[in-house]
Amino acid sequence: MSDNKNELDQFKWDYTKEIRKHIRVGSLILAQPFLHDEIFKRTVCLICAHSRAEGSFGFLLNKLTEFRIGDFIEELEELDLPVYFGGPVASDSLYFIHDNSMQLPNAQKILDGVYWGGGFEEMKAALATDKSKAKNIKFLLGYSGWDPGQLRKEIIEDSWIVSESKAAYVYSDKADLWKEILENMGDVYDHMAQLPERPEFN
Repeated sequence: MSDNKNELDQFKWDYTKEIRKHIRVGSLILAQPFLHDEIFKRTVCLICAHSRAEGSFGFLLNKLTEFRIGDFIEELEELDLPVYFGGPVASDSLYFIHDNSMQLPNAQKILDGVYWGGGFEEMKAALATDKSKAKNIKFLLGYSGWDPGQLRKEIIEDSWIVSESKAAYVYSDKADLWKEILENMGDVYDHMAQLPERPEFN
């Protein structure tokens, strides 16, 4: 980030305020505009677990793969739902976030209208018999994980922006979700949303 300090200085960017924000289950973290890591560049991640003792994990919400759910679950082929890349950990495993209108056993609440996991067989049966329940569900390959203290360290290093979440963001299929959330945060974040990925080329 240091090479791009002047770009952010013009907006009076004070990244230390991100350090003061509390991360909790249901928070969103957004990659800083100049984070060029190919996995996390301009991503939005929903935090699903966070503790000092056990670390953190979550799912990237805006990295679409070329797969459809029918490639993994034949019974759901007619739904033609997209599959997203949730993160580099266990990237050959399928996960799902949903609104729990299917009343799945053992579903874990993240925030109002957003749950993750639950009975896999029950999910398949519910969607196969009632396609309307697929309105608020997102399938993901893999997840993103941080060891204890690692995520806070990355925030201190100015890699992430912390934001509140809402169900509409989680289920969004917009390619510019990262930009939309920053714009909605207002103030300096709105300016950051407009910054090009590679300012040296502008």
